[in-house]
Amino acid sequence: MRETEAAKINPFHKERYFKTRKRTPRRILCVLAPLREVPKITVDMQFHQRLGAEMGMDSRKGAKTPRRNPMRENEVAKVVVDVAYQIHKRLGPGLLESVYEAVMLHELRKRSVHVENQVPIPVEWDDVKLEVGFRADLIVEHCLIVELKSVEQISPVHKKQLLTYLRLADCRLGLLINFNTDLIKNGISRVANGLPEQPFAS
Repeated sequence: MRETEAAKINPFHKERYFKTRKRTPRRILCVLAPLREVPKITVDMQFHQRLGAEMGMDSRKGAKTPRRNPMRENEVAKVVVDVAYQIHKRLGPGLLESVYEAVMLHELRKRSVHVENQVPIPVEWDDVKLEVGFRADLIVEHCLIVELKSVEQISPVHKKQLLTYLRLADCRLGLLINFNTDLIKNGISRVANGLPEQPFAS
């Protein structure tokens, strides 16, 4: 063995190395080689929290994130109210509900708002499932139910009916709009199903 190699060996093991060098040199060299420190794996929790916030989730343990944004539902409602105002301003009261529905459907789509009309909502009871429990006049952006009326006066049962629709459709906000009024703001009722109160400007 050369002097330079012998100098690198721990003095405590030097004698043992020369005795066993011929038999198991590789094993001894492995034993005497310094152990490398295993790098620790760390997780950037702040990064995961930021990523979760961007995806609508919360990565903190035990944290709860609302499944919907209340502001989104109220903003959609404001758009619908504005469209109802424009329709009532041009057409006035007294027409059939189907006319107001067709025009509102057209105007919302012109504004690039996702809207469906006469949407069947199923009703389930135990093992019994009714495919069409009721038909929603309009469902806007998958979160707002709009029921259109052209009647002399809105009765309390109409609001209760809309609340039932919200529960069955798993939505939290609905608008009951009666076009048969002198001022459209007097014909709009907001019905909430667990959504924090934040009335729109009339």
